[in-house]
Order: sequence, then structure tokens, then C-alpha cells
Amino acid sequence: ALRTVAGPAALKPLKELMARPEPTALKVDALKAIAAAAPTDAKAIAVTLLDQTDVVLLNEAAQILGGTKDGAKLLGERFVAKKLPRELFARVSDALQKFQTDPEIAKLTGEVLKGGLLVNTDVAGRKHIADLVATKGNAALGKVVYLNTKLVACATCHRMEGVGGAVGPDLTRVWDTHSLDKMLESMLEPSKEIKEGYQSYNATTLDGRVVNGLKISETSVAVVIREATGRDVRILKSDLDQLGTTKISLMPDNAVSQLSFDQFIDLLAFLKSRPTQDSLRGTVLDYRIAVGFPAKFATVDPIETSRTPTDGPSSGRWQPAFAEPDGKLALASLLPPGPRSGVYLVTFVQTAKPQRVSLRITADDAVRVIVGGKVVVDRKAPMIPFVKPTETTVELVLEAGWTPILVKHAVLGKQPTLGLQFTGEGLRIAAKPE
Repeated sequence: ALRTVAGPAALKPLKELMARPEPTALKVDALKAIAAAAPTDAKAIAVTLLDQTDVVLLNEAAQILGGTKDGAKLLGERFVAKKLPRELFARVSDALQKFQTDPEIAKLTGEVLKGGLLVNTDVAGRKHIADLVATKGNAALGKVVYLNTKLVACATCHRMEGVGGAVGPDLTRVWDTHSLDKMLESMLEPSKEIKEGYQSYNATTLDGRVVNGLKISETSVAVVIREATGRDVRILKSDLDQLGTTKISLMPDNAVSQLSFDQFIDLLAFLKSRPTQDSLRGTVLDYRIAVGFPAKFATVDPIETSRTPTDGPSSGRWQPAFAEPDGKLALASLLPPGPRSGVYLVTFVQTAKPQRVSLRITADDAVRVIVGGKVVVDRKAPMIPFVKPTETTVELVLEAGWTPILVKHAVLGKQPTLGLQFTGEGLRIAAKPE
């Protein structure tokens, strides 16, 4: 609401919120709101956040600081001095990559990259890697690496079997379309060949911020740039200083530098494994969750009958939630302290044409699943004892377009989990319709 109001009147309570011991998710949203209304103020707050230890807040602070040269320099210097955690490696190096024309920044980038993954790509080196992928590569472990968006940005930028972002090219069937040599080149030298339609743009604002990414749209009023994180940034033409293409890929040269060599080999094994990639198909990994509802199933909340369950009075309660690579979403860790209650979770599935699909639900406790406003599973009795989740498979007919999948789950057991997996043709799944 404050972001919508904007202006000095809204900034004051937002800044006060940042100074209080509020939940991380709330502070991240507040900082984004400040950055949209007053970038200079947000930068000053971001600098103060570099001295705390919450990695999520640190990541958001680095996102804001990385848009300017002096902010990127500060991040690089602190990282080299080991005053920032290793988890911020990708964010820091991405920020520095924007300002490589500055000799001081270029030198600092080299220092940041020291100790990263070193791979020999001559003929003998490529053969050695191919042998290791074939004999020691673990595709299942590589799948975990691929989906770990805190470690690498693969699933943030690329879609595979309907799972992931839409910043880079779709990697579905990459096991067939790319040789191992081509994969190595794409990962280690991404700027050598940039696929048509994925040209990177640099937008520089009048106040010195630099936004790098895909140009999603441009009008006489504004341009929208999609950053490597998947975030869309709208820049008014009146605030724009320069806009131009760059020959540097949006995928940074150091995309896999934070991996160990064994993790790198496992990742390659996954990218060459059809069965392991097929296992992604239809698995729901991204949700939004709203907590604090009664665990009772005797009544029906209005959001259960809505085609837009995340809109309306409860819209501010929804927060992102991410399942493990195996598709299991641990619910207990997402709840606030206090007595266990009920939660709502939502995700969306898209099909280009009407079709019949299967949905497999793995859930603990009582669960209700609503697809497009229609209840398809309504298990009101919780499991006793809470030993293992129960699987239920239902057949559905999806209309063309995006369909909301709403789940109400009672959270009563000690370690409840939820899993959803669709079986169908050409399905896409996302926490929000794209």
C-alpha cells in the first residue's frame, strides 16, 4: 500500500520499518518500495545492511548497490576483504561485470574471481571432463545443483520441462540439442555466441544507475528490462540517459565459478541425462503461501471459489515458497511461531490447448485441492499417526491458458510436506501467470 502511495509521506514509515526488528520478507519488500520511490535513500540504507548477517537482506542490498559504479566497487572491496559471505559471490561479480570499462573495477573483478572454478578447456581437458561425466557424474546430484538458485542461476534464468524462469533460452531437450563441448562453451564463454532474441541491453539512468538485461518492451513512455534475476525493471524515458545493446551475454562468465569441480561434473551429467530431466516434467517447485488460517475444513473460504485466489482482501498475505528439488515442500519451516494452523498455497499451470492431465498430490494431514475454482480433492481427516504422506492422483481437464491450483493444508504433524506433479503435454508451471 505504501509503495502505491509513494512520495515523502510513504517513505517515512518505510524507513522506520527498516530500522525495526521486522521479518526479513517485510524488510525486503520495504527496501524495494524505497528503491522504486527514492533510489538514493535506498542506496544509503543498503550500505548499512552490509554489516548484518541475514543473507536474504544482504542479497537485496547488493542488488540495489550493484546498479551504480561506486556501489559495485564497494561490494567488490568488501567481498575481497571477506566482509561478505560466499553466497553473495554471483551477485557481487554480476555487479562488477557492468562496469568493466573502468580499469579499477576490472582489476577488482579479477580479485573477486580468484579461487573460482578453474576448468581446462583444451582438447585434453575437454576429453578428461567428458570421461569424468561418463564415469563419475551423478545426474541426480546435478539436478539438485541445477535447481539450487542460491548457488547458480540456471533455474532462475532458464526453463526446462516447464520449470524455471524466462530470461535465457529454454533448455528443454538440451540433452539432445547440445553436445558436451557446446555445453562447456555456453557455460564458460557465454558471450562467444548469443542466441538470437537474447541480446543483452544496458540502460543507464540520469542518476547513474545501470540496469542490464533483456529488453521486454519499449514505448514512448518507458522501457522494461528483465534482469538476470528475472525481475522486470520499468524505466521512464524521462529518467533514461542511454539505452543500447551490448556484446556481453546476460549470463556472466563466472556463472559456475562458485561450484566445486565435483558439482560442475554432476551438473554436466544432469544436462546430458534425459531421464533425470524428464523427472522435472510437471513437478511444482514454486508456490506462493498464505499462513494463519484455521485448520478446519468444515467451512469454505471465499478464496477457494475464486479464479484469482491471490487477489482481493488477502492479496498482501501471499509470500513465495520453494520446494526442494525432489518436489517436496516442507511446511513447518514456513509457519510463524505458535500453535499449528492451516495454510493456503497457490501455483499456476498453463496449457496451450485444452487437454486431460493427471495431478498427483502427496500430502500430510487434511488437504483440499481446488483447480480453477473446483474442488478435486477434499480429504478432511488427518493421517494418524503422522508417519508418511498419502498420495492421491486425480484426472483433470484443463482449459487453454493459465489455471490456478489452490491447496488448503492443515499443518498438524511435526514435519508435514506437500508435493504436486502434473502429467500432460507441454505444460508450464509458475507461482504467478506469466
